Amino acid sequence: MSFENILKPKTHEEIDDLAKRGFLPSSGKWRFCIDISELIADVAKTKDLLLFKNSILALLKTKVEDIALIKSDRAQEKLLHIITEFENLGDNPTVTEIDDAVNHLYDWGDDKDIWIKSFPDDEDEDS
Repeated sequence: MSFENILKPKTHEEIDDLAKRGFLPSSGKWRFCIDISELIADVAKTKDLLLFKNSILALLKTKVEDIALIKSDRAQEKLLHIITEFENLGDNPTVTEIDDAVNHLYDWGDDKDIWIKSFPDDEDEDS
């Protein structure tokens, strides 16, 4: 079954919900987005790596079921592996450990055509 047949929103509320969850309306390469830009901005300000780790974990866990809708079981398994990698960082993660885990997330996103949004949109920066 194709992606287009899985998700056919009928109301503005359904369209808004899908957009908030990360589904992109484009038929291009990127059909899903995981937006970590606010988390990156927060950790740049606070330097709180534990908060970043816990925040990215909470975010990624909300994406597991949606990934299953548009990608293979293998893609979902790899995301679960990345989640476990973040969980295993413990309560005092280092910058290097965080960087390694985030790089694995980026690599996974590139491999699965999932956009990992790391920086706010230009219009967001002006507000």
